[in-house]
Amino acid sequence: MSASIDGKLTYISGNSNGTFFKIQGHEIKYNFFPYTSNELNDGFIFSRIAKIGDRVYKEKNSDTLTLFHEERVLKYTFEHLK
Repeated sequence: MSASIDGKLTYISGNSNGTFFKIQGHEIKYNFFPYTSNELNDGFIFSRIAKIGDRVYKEKNSDTLTLFHEERVLKYTFEHLK
């Protein structure tokens, strides 16, 4: 995912094919495989904790997506698929 992302979630879904989400004002459906760890995100699975209206942010070419959920700031890294 080389794009920069900054906005509120309007759609979230997770299954064995990855985690999918959409951002307010954009038609793109993003797909990624987030790593869950106690160090980065307190062990919270992205697709289970993220809610419609939560904000996500990722700098261009970064491998870390930040989820702003309620009072929490959770970070999710992912592998670039080729």
